[in-house]
Amino acid sequence: MFGLHYLIDPISVDEFIDNYHGQKALFIEGSEAKFQDLFGWEDIDHALNYGTLNYPQVRMVHETENLGPEALNDFGAWLKKGATLLINGVQKLDP
Repeated sequence: MFGLHYLIDPISVDEFIDNYHGQKALFIEGSEAKFQDLFGWEDIDHALNYGTLNYPQVRMVHETENLGPEALNDFGAWLKKGATLLINGVQKLDP
């Protein structure tokens, strides 16, 4: 299992909290495998298909437009168009 220190390495947790958390974005390069154990597409697909995620807890935004719940019926096509999938409380869905 890993924690925040692993995810933000080489930045220290103190530096992250002091300079980034809630203030500005931080991009940290890593290998493709770095985030493979986090909540992934299979988990999202399962949650959408089995009803544990519902609008407005999960919604989509394209450019500046909030898309309605019907956009979730074809979220793959919206993602290809550049939409963002927003999931509120995703941390509650995965231990």
